[in-house]
Amino acid sequence: MSELPDTTALTSINAHRSIDLHDSVDHHALNASWGDCRWQPHPQLVDAPAGGWRDWLTARGSLTRKLSQAAQQSITVQVLSQGVGQVSRAEARWLQQSHGRVSVRHVMLCVNGEPWVFARSLLPLSQPHPLYRAWQGLGRQALGHVLFNLPGVTRGALYHCRPAQLPITSLWGRASCFSYHDAPLLVCEHFLPAMAWHLGLPHPLNANTECRPSNRRLTI
Repeated sequence: MSELPDTTALTSINAHRSIDLHDSVDHHALNASWGDCRWQPHPQLVDAPAGGWRDWLTARGSLTRKLSQAAQQSITVQVLSQGVGQVSRAEARWLQQSHGRVSVRHVMLCVNGEPWVFARSLLPLSQPHPLYRAWQGLGRQALGHVLFNLPGVTRGALYHCRPAQLPITSLWGRASCFSYHDAPLLVCEHFLPAMAWHLGLPHPLNANTECRPSNRRLTI
């Protein structure tokens, strides 16, 4: 990701409060509390996880399909919000724009109603986007069902971030920019404690601490 010049049009979102999984979350509240995750290329990831975590962080195929195979059941999509929002500095660099309108989609990928992955996706609106119609019609469908079944979509390099960088409890995260007819679409995916607990993945902050799922559920 190349650096962009500073601009007053770029809005950086600071995480001033924590959003818990049982709280009602609307689009504006989640965007207002969003922070700048410290993304790193995989070779530069400090204390990069080994074993199971590394496989989840580096897999380039559909995450929804991989989750379904691991859980041995279908994945449901809980849409938290979708609408015009703001971007962080890192996201602006990925999308190669320091201003302009962006559509932001927040979802949870769930197993038995329990959130396993939080996903934040961004589609620029500064000019007509070839995926806009499909984006608007996603509903409760996973974005991956579109991206991995559409000829001509390419995926850029994967970046990663360490745990505890969101306004909700999260573990490791990964992000990459997709391209379709030279139009970008950014997808950021953050793994949650329930997934780690059910799949037997180690706690990323303390190897002696077991990840346990929360009984709390996110409501709209």
